[in-house]
Amino acid sequence: MTMQAVDYVKIGKKLYKLIDIEKDKQIITCANFIMPEHNGSLTESTGCYRGYTANYYITKNKLYGIKYQEIYYENLSDYKEIKSFKLFIPYTGSCIIANGNGCNSDFISSYIDYIEAFELYFENGILIEKFPLISAIEKMNVLNENDVYNNEMEPYERAVLREYLAREPLKYKYDNSTYKWRNDINKDDEEEYDNEEKTTLENILKKINGA
Repeated sequence: MTMQAVDYVKIGKKLYKLIDIEKDKQIITCANFIMPEHNGSLTESTGCYRGYTANYYITKNKLYGIKYQEIYYENLSDYKEIKSFKLFIPYTGSCIIANGNGCNSDFISSYIDYIEAFELYFENGILIEKFPLISAIEKMNVLNENDVYNNEMEPYERAVLREYLAREPLKYKYDNSTYKWRNDINKDDEEEYDNEEKTTLENILKKINGA
């Protein structure tokens, strides 16, 4: 799985990475972003499955955004980035953002590797709630020093445990795959995954607690 291009959320002077968007929702579709006309073709990249990137801005508690796309010009053997105008986005729902030294933003558990993270909730594009997620980050910092976690667990067990820690403080619901992959998941497969992960998690918690 190729790491996906990042979307950003700017609040004041601080820039955050967008980690995930509430289950079954997208922010970008809540505004009519009109892209400039061009005579090229939309670049298809394994590093940007959704076909666009976006920068979001929260100004005076209002949500705005700019949509970006890469266009390939055959006669130039090169590509060019085009962008929309900045628009107000009347999005209703939540999202998770993170700031710090973390490099990955493709999984909901990615935010626990950053310095700070927040769960935001909007109503018609107005920021209503901003929940700090520092509790999960601190738990992950402790877990990183745990011998059982580092030396006795399989990679998939660590991944399941990270997912559990990341979801524990969240107020709103998120899919098993983040918004970047939302159009590429089967709902029946997702339900089966939920049941399997629940059983695996119970065994992992027993292992980490020495039961």
